[in-house]
Amino acid sequence: MIARRAAGGARAVAQPIAQAIARIVALGAVIAACAAQPARSVELPAASAPGPGPEMTPMPGDPHAQIQQLDDQITDELARGGVAPPAPAACSGPGCAQAMSQPFATPVAPSYDA
Repeated sequence: MIARRAAGGARAVAQPIAQAIARIVALGAVIAACAAQPARSVELPAASAPGPGPEMTPMPGDPHAQIQQLDDQITDELARGGVAPPAPAACSGPGCAQAMSQPFATPVAPSYDA
């Protein structure tokens, strides 16, 4: 009885291994068949020099003046709507100027974890 269980266990292990080996052999045959195919060449169109696009043209006018004009318009619309303008960010101290000069800077209150 024990011998039969041991033989059944060996078959249960041998069968998946044999299936895996068969799959690997089949995959190797597919790879060999693909490698035997002659290489195909693809002709690419000739590259042309890029012309000046819309992103290359300078913006007309002074960007600072445009920003100021937009700021004035927003302030006027807020005043007409009765909305107080937002308070400037609270940032003080020697590190504030340096922190705010970084791109996408957000002022953060100093932490006093000691």
